[in-house]
Amino acid sequence: MPHSVQDVEVILPQKKAHQRPKNKALPRELLQLTSQVLDLQELYAQSQLSQSITRELHTIPKSGQPIARIVSLGLGSLFVTKGQSRRLKQLAVFLSIRDQLQEARRESIEVYAQDPTFTRQDEALLASFGIRILRL
Repeated sequence: MPHSVQDVEVILPQKKAHQRPKNKALPRELLQLTSQVLDLQELYAQSQLSQSITRELHTIPKSGQPIARIVSLGLGSLFVTKGQSRRLKQLAVFLSIRDQLQEARRESIEVYAQDPTFTRQDEALLASFGIRILRL
């Protein structure tokens, strides 16, 4: 069943994108995951997948509606150990795509994520990257 914009609650992040959270503000596990995501973004930037996606992003027509918002659906909780590595890699790629789109557009892009399994810790981690949480 389709959802209208009125059916969605947006949780706004309290930090700007790409700010490394301050050590006193977040628990150790949250800081470790933040560091892992940033490291994965660096690895992704050097990969052939990154080059391929960059080429595809450059083919997006400049004359049409610019991409102003992106959404990650079904990422899963980033604090559950089983499958955590995969989810962190997906988040790193998602954030890197956001960065590439923002660079090409020279404007900020609104970034959202939705998953019913997100915990408060997940929401804090995602907010530290400038991602707003959607709740249905």
